[in-house]
Amino acid sequence: ATSHWVYVGGTHNGAGAVHCLKMDAATGDLTQPRHLASPVATLPGGAPWFALSPSGQSLYVSVRAGEGRENNYCAAFAINRGSGQLSQLGDVASTVLPGSAHCSVSPDGRTLVASMMSGGGAASFAIATDGKIKGEAQSVIELPGGGSFVRMTRVSIYYMYHSVSAAAECQSY
Repeated sequence: ATSHWVYVGGTHNGAGAVHCLKMDAATGDLTQPRHLASPVATLPGGAPWFALSPSGQSLYVSVRAGEGRENNYCAAFAINRGSGQLSQLGDVASTVLPGSAHCSVSPDGRTLVASMMSGGGAASFAIATDGKIKGEAQSVIELPGGGSFVRMTRVSIYYMYHSVSAAAECQSY
């Protein structure tokens, strides 16, 4: 029977946590692998959001650890396809704006984009061929009216998706 690894975000003893489950592809049943400790990764801060690389070899995590810009970051993990275990790849990268939320990997696997729900913007990061995030943000866009998580009076970015054929759909004006 074919099965897949499923990664679930949450908290564990006050830290952000990544848990790994196994899903039977035919039935959709989930089980917790006995060979893996749970969680398979912990990160300072709150519950993380994930994005899987197109190759399925890397998992990218966006963490909101507080309101300060220094408390929000993205991290990369290599996925062991045989065991489901995660290994962190390199250092974490600051998202620059506060309030990290969702992240997304471009269809070509070369760029990670993280949204900031309380910072009201997005940041992009280059991804190296080994899956590591290449240092600081390539670009940061702060949207007009972007805003406070507490009051939600400004723009709050929660989700973003890359179009499958982004190059064909984007035009310069």
